[in-house]
Amino acid sequence: MEIKHQITENLTAKISINFVEEDYQQEVTKALKEQSRKASIHGFRPGKVPFGMIKKMYGEAVMADTISNKLGTALDEYLKSKDFKTLGQPLIDDEEMKAVNFNTDKEFTFNYVVGLKPEFDIEIDDKLKLDFYNITVAKDAVDKYLMDVRKRFGTQSDTEFAAEDDIVMGNFAEVNSDGNEVENGVKKDSSIHLDYIKNKEIKADFLKLKKNESLIFNPQKAFKNEIELASILGIALSEVKNFKSDVKFTLSGISHFEPADINEDLFSKVYENDHITNEDELRERILRDIEGTYKSESKNQFMNELVDTLLELTNLNLPDEFMKKWILENNAREENDKKISRDELDLQYVNYRDTLRWQIIEEHISDKYGLKISNDEIKVRVGELLGMQAFGGDDESSQKIIDQVTESVMQNKEEVNKIASQIMEQKLTALFKEKAKVNEQNISYEDFITMVSKKVIAKSEKK
Repeated sequence: MEIKHQITENLTAKISINFVEEDYQQEVTKALKEQSRKASIHGFRPGKVPFGMIKKMYGEAVMADTISNKLGTALDEYLKSKDFKTLGQPLIDDEEMKAVNFNTDKEFTFNYVVGLKPEFDIEIDDKLKLDFYNITVAKDAVDKYLMDVRKRFGTQSDTEFAAEDDIVMGNFAEVNSDGNEVENGVKKDSSIHLDYIKNKEIKADFLKLKKNESLIFNPQKAFKNEIELASILGIALSEVKNFKSDVKFTLSGISHFEPADINEDLFSKVYENDHITNEDELRERILRDIEGTYKSESKNQFMNELVDTLLELTNLNLPDEFMKKWILENNAREENDKKISRDELDLQYVNYRDTLRWQIIEEHISDKYGLKISNDEIKVRVGELLGMQAFGGDDESSQKIIDQVTESVMQNKEEVNKIASQIMEQKLTALFKEKAKVNEQNISYEDFITMVSKKVIAKSEKK
């Protein structure tokens, strides 16, 4: 058996594996003799079927099976011996591979292509500059949260006119300068919280509307948050900046809720297991929720910006054509409703490529800086997550349930991978905050949302 390889310029390796008769004949003969011993053919006693007949009947299939097994083993061992850092799985090289006839051929050559990971290095030091945003809690944040909670558990009522903090439902339609709907223009049934409207004059016009009445306004003036505007109009974030038209809103309904009273009934509905007894305790619990949410969003944004920074810094090349072919070949095994075409893949590939790039970068950093995750760490994290839930009973019985559920979760590979990913993000955050130059700055939640919105739009435009 002879194996050769050639590295190409586009991060792939072409591998040729050649078998001659002495490489496989002994295994084929042994397999045929075993088949002869087991064969049950009419007119012959068991184990007495002539070898020639067995070879004629089963020779081609046994040959194919034997060479296939040897081929897989040889390819795997060769890739390991050369220390190739591969992407995906080896694919048959359609350009080089010739037709094979196991019935007549004595010598076989198989040609493969493998995708290779790019070689690179990352040094994490103070030359790498990153921002970390600490979101501050506004004085009225608890008041707003409490009002949202009271409305969530309040009672809905019909009203002729909307109030400033109601939700209105209706149809948004793009119009021209004459106020007529634009043919094939933006049109969507949607709902908006009137508190999102920042322009006082436009909000006042909404408050005057009755059901089935309409008003024409400019959405760019009404809404400051581009993500909200994209959602309301049903357009892409990248299209928001260039959307200059007015829209006509036709009111179809008003969602008005009378806030629930602040009492023990509300306490038990909002925080069932916290045994809250008064408004002060409720406000303290809400504040902890807000602080926890803000910390989580700060960390998530740090990771998002870290990923974008390293993707841009490394600018890794990938064997794109190989990866696309590998994705399509694997996708061909999926159910029909999950299959994608080459055109669909081309549209989605940028996101897939960046995800793969980040996986390669993350793997490199974890290897270089020793960021390992043990099963014990995963178990502890699962236990912490379960501990946030109430199982009832005393501490001993609750812990027993947590231990049982933890063991069950550890058997779920998908859940284990998800939790391992969370732990790795925590380790990466700690590593970069320690070694890189991280500029920590305080920011209000409103400014944070505006900033993130602009960065998301800029990123989508860049793609």
